[in-house]
Amino acid sequence: MNLFKKLVICLFLNISIALVAHAALHGNEQSVLDDLSLSNATLGTEALNGYTVLTLNLPSGTKVKEYLSANGQVFAVSWKGPLLPDFELILGKHIKEYRDSFNSNSGRGPLVYRQPELIIESAGHIRAFSGRAYIPPLLPQGLRPEDIK
Repeated sequence: MNLFKKLVICLFLNISIALVAHAALHGNEQSVLDDLSLSNATLGTEALNGYTVLTLNLPSGTKVKEYLSANGQVFAVSWKGPLLPDFELILGKHIKEYRDSFNSNSGRGPLVYRQPELIIESAGHIRAFSGRAYIPPLLPQGLRPEDIK
């Protein structure tokens, strides 16, 4: 097999793995567990009234919390730590909104994207980043946005 074919096969396999492991907003619990195995993170779980919080403790020291509804859908994510998380991974199909907000931000102050179907808030500096993203229509009854942290 020539080198070009090997490179194409490796690229295809890497893309396939990335597509399978996509725990993001609108993702499901299995996708969170798939990401756990690929990221060398440790997992914490907390069952609350009507939803579950899965905490991924990344090797970088950053904690990513994924909020799952009773039916297993990710309706919110939050992050806190010394480094930013992989936004493509945690925001999934909503990465475009994040990038648009990032590009329109002056570079100073927090990044905020607010629409009825999606809220993204990110702030901080090196060694102290935090933020959250959530889908307001999917929030379980009784969960307030300020509880997502």
